[in-house]
Amino acid sequence: MYISGSGVRGFYNKDLTVEDAARVGRFIGSLNKNFIIGMDPRIGSLSIKLALTSGLISSGADVIDTGIVPTPLLSRLSRSEGVWSISVTASHNPPEFVGFKIMNELGEDVSDLIKNMQDTSAGLVSGRYQKTNLQSYYLNDLLKLFSFDTNIKIAVDSGNGANCFLAPTMLKQAGINTIEINSSPTHPPARPYEPVDKNITELKQLVANTDIDLGVAYDGDGDRSIFVTSDGQFLDGSRTLAIIAKYKKTRLLVTNIGTSSVVDTSARRVIRTKVGERFIIKEIKQSGADLAGEENGGIIYPDWSMMRDGPRTTLELLDIMQKTGKSLTELDAEFPAYHQIKQKFTVSDRDKAVDAARKQLGAEYETDLLDGVKAFIDDGWVLVRASTTEPIVKIFAEAPKEKAAKLCFSKGINTIRGLIIE
Repeated sequence: MYISGSGVRGFYNKDLTVEDAARVGRFIGSLNKNFIIGMDPRIGSLSIKLALTSGLISSGADVIDTGIVPTPLLSRLSRSEGVWSISVTASHNPPEFVGFKIMNELGEDVSDLIKNMQDTSAGLVSGRYQKTNLQSYYLNDLLKLFSFDTNIKIAVDSGNGANCFLAPTMLKQAGINTIEINSSPTHPPARPYEPVDKNITELKQLVANTDIDLGVAYDGDGDRSIFVTSDGQFLDGSRTLAIIAKYKKTRLLVTNIGTSSVVDTSARRVIRTKVGERFIIKEIKQSGADLAGEENGGIIYPDWSMMRDGPRTTLELLDIMQKTGKSLTELDAEFPAYHQIKQKFTVSDRDKAVDAARKQLGAEYETDLLDGVKAFIDDGWVLVRASTTEPIVKIFAEAPKEKAAKLCFSKGINTIRGLIIE
């Protein structure tokens, strides 16, 4: 199993097995005695959840099993109820992956604790186990933050993921006219769990061909939200972040090195970090930021939770549309246009690939080595970095014009071409 800034991941029954999960459960059950556990609907999550639960109970910990729920619900309940929680999910990774994220009583990811895991035995003890639907606890708190009286119509694509029950319920309780697709907990999912442009064609076509005002698509564990305008255009997560930061009058925004330059004028001050939720959260704590987010559609509201929250982001954007009377297209048009290219590559050695990019790009351009290598080329840039959850290298390129963005991207891909596995 792999431990990263996004929790624990691995191939089901290979890198991450039920035996591994039970061992983890016994260990973290020796650190705390009250847990809430939930999961996404992917095929391996149930057995991993049951194994974790068995380990927890055998260590004397009490467990509330709340079924299929998004990660942000668990993080928020940890914070509001003062208990630890576990989200059994591999988020946006393909269906053959499984994983989990451990959160403390502040709702913060503490999965790193298992790096020092030791085998434990609690003796003749047993914790208590109960199944309880806690969705209403989260929704009651969330809906208190907003008041809707609008004719806005939204299409919601849960991607057969962890938001399949909560997101449609939330929108309907808020009084929003809601159309659902991919809202059953089935596997394999109707589309890949990651809501990138090419994966949400069904949602884009639905919105473009009807009177729906916008669409929202979630990733596998529901902490990220990606939006579609009324004419079916994909809206990059960076632009959603810019809109929300502007209208919340953000004092200090924390984002990562790969987020679009569009956010640079959306807040009074912007701080950039390495890619990964843990780096964002560390900077929030150090700087006292009032908003944080990434280009992938994950936004953190520190006054609410130290975890990305897709459902809240949906309501925040709807609230802005309601108060301004503007469409999503009109809100987006308030910011300068940038052309972006993003692509993943499976490589024979991801560290070697990034090293090659550092050397070649660094010899020719000004670079930032905060995370991988980001090279500034004329009025654009290219970022080459290794994924922490998959054996891949990601290349992001951006410039005001498409031709310039393509040039930046080509400069990046040429540095790793010999290591790409076709």
